[in-house]
Amino acid sequence: MKNKTKSIFAVCLTALFLLVCALGAMADDIPAYWTFKISVIWDDEGHEDCRPTEPFTILLNYDNEPYKSASLPSNGQDTQGDIWANVVTNCFMAKGTDEEHTAFMFEHYTLIPAELENYTYSVEAIGSQAYTYNVTYTYTPTTPTQPEEPTSGLTLTMKNADSANHVFKAYAIFNGDVSETGGKLSNVVWGNGVRNVEGLLAALKDEELIPDSVATAADFAEELGTMNDDASRLIRIAAIITNGYLNTESGTSGDAVEGASDGMYDYTISGLTPGYYLVTDSLTENAGGFISRSILCLTSNTESEVKSDRITAEKKVKENTKYTSDGGFGYGYNDVADASVGDPIEFEYIAAVPELALMQGYGRDFRFIFHDIFPESMTLDENSFEGYVFDSADSAMENPKARFNCSKPVDENGGFKVEVVLYDYAKDIFLCDRLAKGDKIVIRYKAALSKKALTGRGGNVNSLILEYTDGPTPTSTSWTQQDDTVVFTYQVKFLKADGKTIDKEGVALKPLPGAKFTLSRTKDSVPVYYTEEAPYWTTDAEAATVLVSGADGLFSVSGLDDGVYTLTETEAPDGYNRASQPWTVTISAETANGQATAPADGLKSVTVTVNEAEAKPLEENRGGKATIANYSGTVLPSTGGMGTVPFYILGGCLTVFAAAFIIYRKNRYAE
Repeated sequence: MKNKTKSIFAVCLTALFLLVCALGAMADDIPAYWTFKISVIWDDEGHEDCRPTEPFTILLNYDNEPYKSASLPSNGQDTQGDIWANVVTNCFMAKGTDEEHTAFMFEHYTLIPAELENYTYSVEAIGSQAYTYNVTYTYTPTTPTQPEEPTSGLTLTMKNADSANHVFKAYAIFNGDVSETGGKLSNVVWGNGVRNVEGLLAALKDEELIPDSVATAADFAEELGTMNDDASRLIRIAAIITNGYLNTESGTSGDAVEGASDGMYDYTISGLTPGYYLVTDSLTENAGGFISRSILCLTSNTESEVKSDRITAEKKVKENTKYTSDGGFGYGYNDVADASVGDPIEFEYIAAVPELALMQGYGRDFRFIFHDIFPESMTLDENSFEGYVFDSADSAMENPKARFNCSKPVDENGGFKVEVVLYDYAKDIFLCDRLAKGDKIVIRYKAALSKKALTGRGGNVNSLILEYTDGPTPTSTSWTQQDDTVVFTYQVKFLKADGKTIDKEGVALKPLPGAKFTLSRTKDSVPVYYTEEAPYWTTDAEAATVLVSGADGLFSVSGLDDGVYTLTETEAPDGYNRASQPWTVTISAETANGQATAPADGLKSVTVTVNEAEAKPLEENRGGKATIANYSGTVLPSTGGMGTVPFYILGGCLTVFAAAFIIYRKNRYAE
């Protein structure tokens, strides 16, 4: 029994030993769990009231994954003064020395403090075994955004206008207060720049530009804040306000200041209070038309790029012979030409296409209406109208990107008008595909000078004014400045006289009545003859007008172009010989084929020569006056032919030859 007991004891002891060994072996694999203490330290002396009023969470990550979190008490709870603390328990930590624990902690654990307004934070790990994370929050308030200027006396600068003759006006739609943070507009009320607010809101709702829920200034301001500054809806709103609801401007721009780029100018409107403003842009006298509507929110000094388009229209006339450069209006076209009565004269209108969004912004068709101030001295060819669209880069204007039909012109006030719809609102289409800002709308037609044409300096002025859509109603239109062209024509007066009575100064003492003539010229390599009635020039010589010298020996022809003419005598006065050769009449006019500032400046001088002998000039550069001769007796050439001098020379030579021959005979017989 004793031995058996010893055996049992030995077995038990062995088993215990093995168990202890097993437990010892297992102990190396059992993880250790530690407690982390998280403390928040406030470094905010004097600003305790800035601490959070609600609990906030600090997160403990293990290998970048959320592991534990601690909820820290908020201000007003048991905060233990300036140090708040919480404990995160059962955090895994491998066994080892303190140094190994610290290394393990920094390798695997990361503390993520909460972001608190007006505070920055730093994290520090300290202690041994019962580790502590200290999170220090330091008060560092952010600086609130302030307006650039006080909330009164703001300035608005319109940048990069294209000339120094703009006038900008600002109309307050709303006014309000500016918050100290963020610069937002609050307490919005209607400004004095608009009138009849109820009518305005109703008009905008009728056009479906604002929702029916908009009832107050604040509602409207909020709706405007959702729109892009260059959106067609905003343009239409501005157009409706401008064309019926504007009241009193809050400010007008001062003098232009040269901008950063050559040829560009800046304008400033001062003394504005915070609010929404509608800014209009117009031009000073003689500067042309303009489309410009902007709605801007001002809460501080503001700069805005000018978003506008100059609307201009030009009238051009084609010079048929003397033109030397195209000037960007197509070959031969400019402000000045000269022509004969009856000759077809080509004219054109040119207007540039504005921003397409501007044309769409009025809620109706956008039109160009060309008003032609047509003189009585011209006759219009109503069937000659043709419409073109040229690319802005096509200075020669010879390859149109599109053509369009021009309806028969409508007569009005002694002139006529031609309408072109650039944008069809109902169909939402433009005049042509690929229409672009800057494209040229060109209309060409023909006319001719009539027998009423004025000769010389004053010329025959033909002008254009462009009317264009500038608002949502049929009466909402604006006009460009008048642009002129001028066509000159000339006169030649003739004095028929007895050639023997013309003195050295060309004064004729004996005028000859009853001489008959025709006037002709070459056109397109074909002789044409002058007639006093339309068509004024004919290829039928029998139909030519017979020009007859009066009792004073005078006759004249008006309505002649610069060029060369032939005056042919068909019947001489009684007792006189008809000239055997015609007279060559040349009219040389110096015209300014560029851009004339006034019609009279387009004609510099006129010279008339007859058989290369210069005629006396007529007043006001109307032409010239020439004397042409007839002779009685033996038929001799007229002025400009060989004359009598060659015969006198020939007679003298014969006399000398005869005298020499007689002397020769006498000397021969004497020998």
